[in-house]
Amino acid sequence: MSRYHFIFAILQVRARQFPAIISCTTIDWFHEWPIEALVSVSETFLGSIEVLPEGLRESVSKFMAHVHGSVNDMSRVYLNNDRRYNYTTPKTFLGFISLYSNLLSDKHKELQAKIARLQNGLEKLRTTSAQEIISVTANTFLPLFQVDELKAKLAIQEVELQKKNDEADKLIRIVEAETAKVVKENETANDEKRKVAIIETEVAKRRKECEEDLVKAEPALVAAREALNTLNKVKTAMLEKNNMLGNPIFGTATVSNST
Repeated sequence: MSRYHFIFAILQVRARQFPAIISCTTIDWFHEWPIEALVSVSETFLGSIEVLPEGLRESVSKFMAHVHGSVNDMSRVYLNNDRRYNYTTPKTFLGFISLYSNLLSDKHKELQAKIARLQNGLEKLRTTSAQEIISVTANTFLPLFQVDELKAKLAIQEVELQKKNDEADKLIRIVEAETAKVVKENETANDEKRKVAIIETEVAKRRKECEEDLVKAEPALVAAREALNTLNKVKTAMLEKNNMLGNPIFGTATVSNST
């Protein structure tokens, strides 16, 4: 109530400041049309539709009025349930009539086009059937020599057709043989490819093992090289010492030379 009181208070102040809000305001209150008025309006507008038969206009008008009344009833139910308004005015009913008229005209044109297309197709079928009957009738009265000539041409064409069929069968057999050969070669190639893949996998595995062994043996190789270098240095020192001492005894020289 405080919110409504605030709104009315603002409206009262505005009305005092601007009297034209009240004095120059017109309220248009639209009441629902009765069923008779809806039927009368729909009959008036439907009377201008030529494609609608005269015997159906009254029933269509009553149905339109019933639909409009049903919408009003459901709008009241919608208001009671969800507290929301759905307004239907006379303009809504006129729009409903206009929509029906447009749909009826469009569907009538579509059906007329289909009917015309069907009639053209039937006419062509009747014309073709008549031409075939005339052709068969004319062929029944051909002279005998023309019939014999046609039989001879047919026999020649049958021989040529049989020859072409034999050639086609021969070509098909060749193609089948070549296809089988290609399939076999592809299978062999796939087998070799699988074997090569297995060998490559084994080589990669052996290579990895060799690299690991090389990594493990590399410290021992380095140690051996260092020991060899140390031994050479000792031998060189001993030889230099012997030279400084002069000619060593026989046994010393033999042992030094053996190292």
